[in-house]
Amino acid sequence: MKEDAKKQHCRRKPPWLRRATLLLFGLVVALALGEAGLALYNRHFRWAEFRKPIAYTEDGDRNRIGVAVLGGSTAQGSPTAGFSMGVSLQGLLYSRCGMGTRLQSCALGGWALEDAMRAWWNSAETRPDVMILYSGHNQLFRYYPPGMTPPPLGVLGHLRTVRLLLHWLCVRQPYEDHATYSGGLFCDTPIPWYERESGLADYRAQLELLIRHCEENDICLVVVVPAANYTMPPNRSQYAGPPQRRAEALRLFKQACHSKYFQDDDDTALALLQRVAGFCSFAHLHYELGEIYYRRGNTRQAVDQLARARDLDGYWVRMPEPYRRIITELSAKHDVPLVDMRRVIRDKLGRAVPDGEVFYDHVHFNPDAYMALEEEILDLLLKERAAGLEPLPQQIPLPAEWQQRIAVTSANRAGILAQAMNETRTAAADETFMKYPVYMIARDKLNSIKTDVLPPQGRAFVANELAQLETLIADERQRMLRWTQAP
Repeated sequence: MKEDAKKQHCRRKPPWLRRATLLLFGLVVALALGEAGLALYNRHFRWAEFRKPIAYTEDGDRNRIGVAVLGGSTAQGSPTAGFSMGVSLQGLLYSRCGMGTRLQSCALGGWALEDAMRAWWNSAETRPDVMILYSGHNQLFRYYPPGMTPPPLGVLGHLRTVRLLLHWLCVRQPYEDHATYSGGLFCDTPIPWYERESGLADYRAQLELLIRHCEENDICLVVVVPAANYTMPPNRSQYAGPPQRRAEALRLFKQACHSKYFQDDDDTALALLQRVAGFCSFAHLHYELGEIYYRRGNTRQAVDQLARARDLDGYWVRMPEPYRRIITELSAKHDVPLVDMRRVIRDKLGRAVPDGEVFYDHVHFNPDAYMALEEEILDLLLKERAAGLEPLPQQIPLPAEWQQRIAVTSANRAGILAQAMNETRTAAADETFMKYPVYMIARDKLNSIKTDVLPPQGRAFVANELAQLETLIADERQRMLRWTQAP
């Protein structure tokens, strides 16, 4: 008996082990319940505000069509709302269809799709006949300061509960305290992969809810696939390749930049860049390759490399390809009219590469692009017979006030470009390590302005911008020279 009791006592678990087992079991149960609860919430209750119907009123005027525009700064009209999306369409509708327009703009700089939809749900009163959506560039950019530090344990981002906690830790960082990126060429603190996946899933859910809302309220939704300037440098590079060759990639890339920017030797730079591309990949590598191909007129190679640079950007402000695929997929699934801005740029504006002839900066395009886009939208609306639109047998000349409103004069074109370059100069210093090419692009654009068309105040503004850029370029040139020559 004494021997049996002794064996039983030996087999009994120590108290600390029992407590640890119970604690672990409790955590697993709590995690399982949290995962199930979040899955249920995401499926049925998240974005509940966009599932609610809007009590629209009807516009009794049959001689005008209601047009709503949703989006961010490009839809709003940046850097000036004088060329906001929908303004040209108003004139085209009058001229080609004899219809007046009630234009409702629900767009603001920095807004993601969620913001534009929330503003619409909170402010809309009169039902529009047509809704134009141009959104996708700000989906992650608005949440994170350039100098953000992702929380640890990213590998656990596969779990919804952990992802929710990590997201909270990410976005609670005060933007002002982390407004400047101070890292090197290779960024070790990119927007985490789980945030990118969550952002993509959120965009899909929001777009599908907007499509459903328009279907239920007999609103013709036209979705525009956003485009961006391929010839603007990316913000952030993440090295992807053999870890043991990372230092070699950086050394060769520095040599290539030195050859290109300080010796005007594109041939040597191209050979070095191609050598690096043979064993690794990162955003600035593909940008520099694409930029050389672009200047040499190798369109196919330029587009391929510049698109890869955009998609690999670790801190992107230009919508990457996965968002484009979601827009085209959902538009096809729900039979939603679609306008591809890249195709508009190619077919209507004659630019095989979306470049600085179309865009002022990364994403904001010039008045000619607004006009070309809205001509395409009207053609699509007439094809779809949206709101009973019919073309007139003969176009009506626009009244003088409308001609002035949508006119693209040398003076307003120069003024818009000067404002855009001011934004480029001030933003570039915060968001990227490779400031030098950005400053050079801004200076070249400012030098292209014919200042004699500007009023005195505008000429002074351009002169001041150029002076500041010259100082920045001189300082940045010295920094870049030291960097490219460093071992």
